[in-house]
Amino acid sequence: MKVAKGAFIGPSIAYEAKNIIISLERNERFKKRMWYLVTTAKGEELLYVLSSLELRHDFYRTSDLTVLGIAGSRKEAYEIVRNIFQDGVDRGHLFHMKEFLNTY
Repeated sequence: MKVAKGAFIGPSIAYEAKNIIISLERNERFKKRMWYLVTTAKGEELLYVLSSLELRHDFYRTSDLTVLGIAGSRKEAYEIVRNIFQDGVDRGHLFHMKEFLNTY
């Protein structure tokens, strides 16, 4: 799993984001409080919103997904998703969103 250079960081988790990113890059398991990632997705889906509990599964931690956002709550994760899609629409990628997300 890699982290996009311009990944969105939710304000409620900003103080812990650096440690989360380091743990993701080292492929470590997480023991801290609940938080969420917004990532690219496999197949036909565009994005995943994954909780820190789901990230305990090796499939996600060892996959080639890209982290586009880190949030402290599910609501904050959905706001990040909205911002990412709005960015894609503003840049004219409404009909090519999957390709746009893969270049983030």
